[in-house]
Order: sequence, then C-alpha cells, then structure tokens
Amino acid sequence: MRVAAKETAAALAALWGYAITVLPLTRRELRRWRRLAEAVPDPDRRRQALSSLAEKRGNVEAVAVFATLAPLRKRAAVLRAIVPLQLGIDYRDVLEEAGEDGGHDTYLTALEAGWVREVECLAGCSAIAPTLQRAAERCAAGQRQTHAAAAGDGGDLQRWAERLESPPGYRWWELAAGASSSVAAHALIAAAASPDGLAAALPAFRRAPDWPHAVHDTQEAMFRWGAEEPEYARMGGKEMYAAGKRALDQREVVTEGMEELLGPGYELKPDTPPIASEAIGGALYSLLYDHVNKKGPETLPELVPTLVYATLAPFLEAEEAYEVAIS
Repeated sequence: MRVAAKETAAALAALWGYAITVLPLTRRELRRWRRLAEAVPDPDRRRQALSSLAEKRGNVEAVAVFATLAPLRKRAAVLRAIVPLQLGIDYRDVLEEAGEDGGHDTYLTALEAGWVREVECLAGCSAIAPTLQRAAERCAAGQRQTHAAAAGDGGDLQRWAERLESPPGYRWWELAAGASSSVAAHALIAAAASPDGLAAALPAFRRAPDWPHAVHDTQEAMFRWGAEEPEYARMGGKEMYAAGKRALDQREVVTEGMEELLGPGYELKPDTPPIASEAIGGALYSLLYDHVNKKGPETLPELVPTLVYATLAPFLEAEEAYEVAIS
C-alpha cells in the first residue's frame, strides 16, 4: 500500500510539473507561431499553415513533455526549440500530403531558423549538434519516403530504410517508422539543456583504453553526475514512468543510445543475440528505478558495478566482466 501511494504521488508530481511548468509555455509558443502563420502572404500556404497548427497541435503538446527532463530554469529555452521543430515537421507533412514541397516557403524557413537559433543558445549545443542535425534530416527524409510510398511503389522506402545505420535485429519497416519519428531530435534538445551529464560522460568514454573500460567509465561518470543533480536523475529514473506513453517513448530513445554503445560488444562476440541490447536496456532501467525509489539518486554511484557487469556480461567472459565492473 505504501509503495502504491508513493507511485501515485510520483505520477501526480510528474503531471503537475508538466501542467505547471511546460504546458503554459508550450501554448504561448504556439500562439506566437500562429501569429506568424496568419501573416503568410500566399493564401493557400496560409490556409495549410493554420490547418497544420489546428490539426496537429496535439503533437506539439505531446513532445513538449521532453522539456520536463531539462532543469526548470531551462525549460522555456528548450520549448522555444522543440515547438518550432515539431511545427515544421507537421507543416511539411501537410504540404507533402497535398503533393507540394516546402521550397521557398517563408513560414517553413522561419520555423527551421527558429529552432536552430534556439538550440545554438543551449549550453550543450556543441555536444549534440551533429547528431541532432542528422536526426532532423533523417526525420524529414523518412516523411518524404513514406509519402512517396503511399502514392505508389513502396520499394524505395524499403531500400532507403535498409541503408540506415542501425543495431542488428530490426526489420526494415521498423527502421522506417523509427527514422520518421522526431523523438530523437527532441530528446537531444532536452539533453543540450543539461550538458553537465554529457560533459562528464564524453571525456570519460574517450579516455578509456578499450571498450569494456569505456562502458565502465561512461556509466560511472553519468551516475556520479546524477548523484550531484538529483532532480534530473529522479525525473529520468523514476518519475518518467508516471508521465505516460510519450515520456516512455523518450526513454526508448535513450535505450537506442545504449544500443549504439554496445556496438563494439557485438564485434567482440558476434553470436550475441540482437535482443541482448534490449534486455540490457530494460535491466538497467529496472535497476535504476528500484535504486532511486528505495535509496534516492544521491547514492547512484553504488549501483555502477552492478550496471557495468549487466552491460558487459553478454559480451565478455564472466570473470573479465566482473574485473572491469569493480575496477
């Protein structure tokens, strides 16, 4: 009963945080961009811009949940990037469904310039900029390919998806759906507002002498940072589970990042089943949730040996994984 009460309280806190600190700012940004849409000189494009705002507003309010993962004082800045990015994706979707493109469209140009400008103002921009740009371009390409497939042969969509870099084990239509999603881009924007974790992890990864120690040093750096930033760690490790499906979708983006980290492991042991990466990600999140719930984020470094061992065990001999875990 006590655990259920705590989970209920966490859910209410997460929803309250979104309702109070994110949703009003999101709607303010939507009003600002609506005024610009109303000023589009071409009547057809103005109608399409306003239609996109009206019909797909829910998409913007949904992805705005990513801003809850940023420090409170940075959420307005994060939303100034997230909102125009998602509006641009939705507007381009409307245009392509009508058989048009966004070339020389002043509204679309303003949206794209808007989110890029705001991201450049975030402290962690340099750490995520190349990956964010690729994620945004991949999303746009996925939309184009999907619309082309809907209008004719889907062979091009399949060939495009099969050329994407990805962890093993995914079917081409799963890759196409994932590549067309904007969640990776929004997750990166939120990460750029909290660069200390990235700043701690990236040098640790680069300094490590080999891949197993890179896993150890990266996880140790991230969890030491989490102990120093308990509000962020609590949101990522516990309250995200109470924030609904969209927030859990964002967790899957982080899990995809874990899958990329495991790439060298599959090279060391190619016969490791592809599902191992999903199992590792699920195990790490389960351990993280349980630890934060019972002991609090300030003690996260205690969890590092267990997490490192769970990550390395499918790819190394048990003794070697243990030695790295306790190093």
